[in-house]
Amino acid sequence: MQNSREDPVTVVADDPDELWQDLLETLRPEGAVREVGPGRLEVASDETTVTVLVTPDQWVEVVAAYVDDDLGMYVAELFGSRDDDEGFVVFWDGRLTGSTREELPPVRGRASERTVARLRAEHGDGQLHWRA
Repeated sequence: MQNSREDPVTVVADDPDELWQDLLETLRPEGAVREVGPGRLEVASDETTVTVLVTPDQWVEVVAAYVDDDLGMYVAELFGSRDDDEGFVVFWDGRLTGSTREELPPVRGRASERTVARLRAEHGDGQLHWRA
């Protein structure tokens, strides 16, 4: 059964192997998950493929420091905050973060910033409106 955000995976074990399986399960709502090498996962959706670079031991560190029993929320926030040009999620400074490259240190994307700049150039500053 595919995990959904309505059916969150919660942290129930300290075993690195179980936590790794929890990560794989929690990534499934973001796309098809494949382990392509040690510490290298690909998450492919209809729109994009994101490469996640984290080892099982690094994942244990992330869970211990940043995950408050709801892995689904952590992953949803991580993927939701990625910029469109960030094709990688890397382990850096004890946490996972989006990056435009797999090499460290990570480089955050600028796709949203470029889109806003383009819209401002096309429509002027006073004509941009946020609508919810």
